[in-house]
Amino acid sequence: MRPRSVLAYMMLLSAAGFLCSQQVAEAGTQSMIARRGYHAIVIDGVLGPEEWSRAIPIHVKANPLGDPPGIVPSSVAQPDNQDDCSFTLRAMYDDDNLYVAVQVSDGTMINDGPMPWFDDDVEVFVDGDRKPGDAEHGVITGQSNLEGFQLITTVGNNHLTVPENLPASMWESAAGPSPRGYVVEVRISFDSINTHDTSPWTGGTPGFRRPEPGDQIGFNVTVGDDDSGGGSYDYPNSYIAWDGSRSNWYVFDETAWGTLYLAPSRGNAEKNVAPAARAPTAPGDAAATRPWSARVSPSPLRGLGTLGFTLAEAGPVSVGLYDASGRFVRTLGNDAWAGAGRQELKIDRRGLAPGIYLYRIDSATGSTSGRLVVVD
Repeated sequence: MRPRSVLAYMMLLSAAGFLCSQQVAEAGTQSMIARRGYHAIVIDGVLGPEEWSRAIPIHVKANPLGDPPGIVPSSVAQPDNQDDCSFTLRAMYDDDNLYVAVQVSDGTMINDGPMPWFDDDVEVFVDGDRKPGDAEHGVITGQSNLEGFQLITTVGNNHLTVPENLPASMWESAAGPSPRGYVVEVRISFDSINTHDTSPWTGGTPGFRRPEPGDQIGFNVTVGDDDSGGGSYDYPNSYIAWDGSRSNWYVFDETAWGTLYLAPSRGNAEKNVAPAARAPTAPGDAAATRPWSARVSPSPLRGLGTLGFTLAEAGPVSVGLYDASGRFVRTLGNDAWAGAGRQELKIDRRGLAPGIYLYRIDSATGSTSGRLVVVD
């Protein structure tokens, strides 16, 4: 079920590189938003409509083409239909915790072992530092690891942490029935997610930093479908992952996990519609260290274009694109290192429907945002 081949680490873009619009999605490119919740979430396996009202649902079903979202590893049979195995994914957060809810469609639910991942289960993957190799390193060495890990919950409420030495008190989950299958809710303490790279595999250093609003963390969710019992993944059993590679599926390949963005909250009045919806701060005010003079050319955009901006100092830069309602669309640049001064980021409008979009630039010294208009 878990072949151990490792995907080459993929960077989406350099600060001055090209955005290559793809007709076929690549592993590790899926993204979603976690909003701050306004109501306490009780981990009871019940999707309370008030608890999860601000979550943006992501629907995942098996993609017969083998591209994310909804990949089925090549070693596993495709599900019979969407009702046999598909899921809806939600994520939210508060000051101290990340919350994940997975609503699974499954007509035959089994919980008989011999291991949790052979049963009907939900598996949540978190990579705090978004560097490769953390989860695998923890499994191989047995060392404590808060950067990359896997949390498994079966339909029968059996739990497993991988690596197993991650403190169990730092997360909880509950499974409960739903009209067409079951629901798993998970709470993960921010104190068990380290966004600072400490791994010797990637040249990390000792330290710890909890996730904060505005951060992006590595993230993936998979659902195992056991229709025959026991430990085999032969037909009619199946397994669906939100992100990954069908042909090179490896459960601990963090480079093939997607991205979860912790959208900053600006209060009830603004409804936290988008991190990019904030108007750019004008040069000359008190926050003059932010990236300035951001501009898309040509505007409106019909084909290839350029997003130009100026950085006050060198450092990592991330650029995200959102639609007019605030929903994340794609990553334009992802933690690439850029020098101080004028920067240019190439944009390809292919794959973008005509309309108004919002971009947000996050740098080491601040953030700014603006509007991108796309026309035919």
